[in-house]
Amino acid sequence: MESQIKHWQDYNNNLAMLTERSGDFEGLADMVNTFADGSTQSIAMVAGITRALEEENYDAVSEMIKTWQSLQVAQRKRKRCG
Repeated sequence: MESQIKHWQDYNNNLAMLTERSGDFEGLADMVNTFADGSTQSIAMVAGITRALEEENYDAVSEMIKTWQSLQVAQRKRKRCG
């Protein structure tokens, strides 16, 4: 049970950190909002972005955001065409 509590606390702390830093990176807040569902994939993405920020790997963070934005555009286009 303690490991589950720590797991959710870490996730919550990571989301809080990303929310704090969202003003530093255009598009970060929008991206983080899509990863706030608590799914395994979202938890991994939030942890990865947080780790990149902690390591001051800002180029990686910017690249993640650009990739996510491109994916969002592609998904919208598919919805319009499909």
